[in-house]
Amino acid sequence: MDNSVLYTNARFTPLSLTYHVRCLVNGNYTIKLHFAEIVMRDNRSYYSLGRRIFDVYIQDIVVLKDFDIVKAAGGVDKVYIHNYTAPVTNGALEIRLHWAGKGTTRSPIQGTYGPLISAIDVESDLKPPNKGRRKRFIVAGALVLSLFLVFILLSSLWWKGYLGGRKSRDRELVGLDLLTGIFTFSQIKAATNDFDPANKIGEGGFGCVYKGVLSDGTPIAVKQLSAKSKQGNREGYMAPEYALYGYLTYKADVYSFGVVTLEIVSGMNNVKFRRDENFVCLLDWVLYLQKNGDIMKMVDPRLGSEFNKKEVVRMINVALLCTNQSPALRPTMSTVVSMLEGKTDVEELVMVPSTLGDPSGYTTALHNQFPQSSVNGSLSESQSVVKSSEGPWTASSSSSAQDLYPISKS
Repeated sequence: MDNSVLYTNARFTPLSLTYHVRCLVNGNYTIKLHFAEIVMRDNRSYYSLGRRIFDVYIQDIVVLKDFDIVKAAGGVDKVYIHNYTAPVTNGALEIRLHWAGKGTTRSPIQGTYGPLISAIDVESDLKPPNKGRRKRFIVAGALVLSLFLVFILLSSLWWKGYLGGRKSRDRELVGLDLLTGIFTFSQIKAATNDFDPANKIGEGGFGCVYKGVLSDGTPIAVKQLSAKSKQGNREGYMAPEYALYGYLTYKADVYSFGVVTLEIVSGMNNVKFRRDENFVCLLDWVLYLQKNGDIMKMVDPRLGSEFNKKEVVRMINVALLCTNQSPALRPTMSTVVSMLEGKTDVEELVMVPSTLGDPSGYTTALHNQFPQSSVNGSLSESQSVVKSSEGPWTASSSSSAQDLYPISKS
């Protein structure tokens, strides 16, 4: 092939040209840069007044400084080839031609002063492996693949419990309990594409739930809360720290679970329960029975004697732990699951005596835990809480309702 064809055309720019070569084997490569000045002239005309000067970088190293094609080639329309050996360590090669502000800018015409190149040739200096080494690589690869498959098989058997080494569910869930964090509203908007309706995956009483992806690729679910929602005002599942102070922690779900558990055991509704004027809700009555050592009175009479008393007592005690007025004294959901399954002993119930039947004492106990909050704090029009698909609720227990980020209505 006649290489002169390479120099009939060229690529140029007023500022910078960058070439990337990817998926290379690490090693040394010989790079040939082909130049020929086909725009500037040397015929004593206006086109001969222009001077093209630029720099050439290979792997961020200057290989040609203040490079002038005409000077290097000895005139216009003459070929100049520059050879350079560059190392590749990350599988990529970068060649950049950059105008550094030197030379003419308006001669012969505006925009012809930047870098110009006719062709680039990249050749590897690596020697091809011989057949013997290739066979060894194939055998080694097959051996590694076989060991990997055996490892996968053994891991699967271990996970299913056949080899007797599976982690307890309690440890796994405790690990998830530690994956809490705080997200800014801008992060939430970016993760959900500004709460794009296409990302909506559900809707509850408190608001819509959106699917999102964090910048590190972690999938999350975002619940958009609204102060206009009346959800929670009548069901009786709302944690007291959120109802009184607007503090939403991942222990709020533990409280709700405890209320539901009491309803299951008793067959009664927490809010609709009206045994007499001394008890405002089911939980109030259960605490009274617990204090007086007569807790079995709360069991649904429709069960008769067809139940395991030991398991019922376990459920009641776990539910009372979950509904503790102090979030710090509630167990994690991993601990709750472990206690219900009988893998862990039920923790001792710790109650603040002054708060039983005493609203003022109850408020004082919560105030001691959230000293910077006020009962009169109002929720903003709408709020967002993030829940990771691989971890627990990620709202912070140190943020008040006013600090949660408002969402402007469209």
